[in-house]
Amino acid sequence: MERVPENLVDEAIGWLIKLEINSPTVAEKNEFNDWLKQSIAHELAWQRIKRLDDSFTNMPTQALSKAFNKLEETRHSTTLERRQALKLFSLLSIGMTSSWLAYSYSPWQRLISDLATTVGEQKSVVLSKGSELVLNTDTAVTTDFNHEYRQIFLHRGEIQLDTQIDFTSTQRPWLINSSFGEIKCYGAKIIVRLSEQYARIKLLHGEVEVANRSQSKVIKAGSDSVILSKDSIFQQTVSSIPADAWVQGYVASKSLYLGDLLDELARYRIGRIDYDPSLKHILLSGVFQLLETDKTLEFLTQIIPIRVEYLTRFWVRVKPA
Repeated sequence: MERVPENLVDEAIGWLIKLEINSPTVAEKNEFNDWLKQSIAHELAWQRIKRLDDSFTNMPTQALSKAFNKLEETRHSTTLERRQALKLFSLLSIGMTSSWLAYSYSPWQRLISDLATTVGEQKSVVLSKGSELVLNTDTAVTTDFNHEYRQIFLHRGEIQLDTQIDFTSTQRPWLINSSFGEIKCYGAKIIVRLSEQYARIKLLHGEVEVANRSQSKVIKAGSDSVILSKDSIFQQTVSSIPADAWVQGYVASKSLYLGDLLDELARYRIGRIDYDPSLKHILLSGVFQLLETDKTLEFLTQIIPIRVEYLTRFWVRVKPA
């Protein structure tokens, strides 16, 4: 599917509100027609937004309630005009009911989250009884702690959770939830990373129980990464990059595929990194920074025969030299 620039998706949502929710004037209708004719990308953005189901039938009740509260807080604490607030509301509602928009363009995830990072940002937070949560790039989570459990709902991105055992009489478990299933642990160090199809779990210490809607499994530290989807749970080595490399902000390896490194770097910059398929399995050895992607790309040109082209500030292409 061809990618549509995010600013055009944003504009298309604004037009959807004007034309479908509000009562547009003749001038607004003419303005919309002018906007639509500007380029093929404008037409594509509008077609995709029009295809989305703007109902709330698939939105979890708890998330919906929290989102409304956040929206009202935003409206009352800022100088947003009514049209801007409606636009924000539409981003939220449409995003929740479309897998395409929800993953590719997801301001609603940060809107309803307690903790979030932007692209290229990392954050570390100390939680209940000394347990630590580290958020990787482009991540959003919601927390829910009570007398029965301590829950983290991972909406997007990747986290490392280093939990401490609760020695109180209640023995509250830690729960990590996502749209794919649940991970239960009492004292463990674990990394969870979301993609569009599954959650990748790497257990660094301890033991956890992983469950989806059809089965559950106990996994222990030292095994390969565990893939959790809505219907299956299985072990798989998915990358030459250690699962916890990002926590230190760099990748250090004696046997690293260039394709894996470039895919990883792409997560830390706005835009995209394309590369020639022939480069995918070139083996590398060294230390590579993740948070300063331009410097890492420049460093790669010095150690292997490749060239890096910046087609735009947001679009990088890597080719054989």
